Amino acid sequence: MGKKKETFEPLHAIGLFWIFFGIIISVGIFVSKTGLGKATNGICGAILFFSGVGAFLKGTYNKRKSPKG
Repeated sequence: MGKKKETFEPLHAIGLFWIFFGIIISVGIFVSKTGLGKATNGICGAILFFSGVGAFLKGTYNKRKSPKG
């Protein structure tokens, strides 16, 4: 009776994917031979990683805010 049905929050899945993808791109820093390549991989990896963290946290906020979650 008191069980709440778990709702799917798509921002969790998107956030986890972006975090994972950002880590993979950041590992590319060690593979790149040029300084520009290392900087590009680092910046793009950081943008994806922090966007993923933001999306995941926004999904958590939405889930807590909803009356079902």
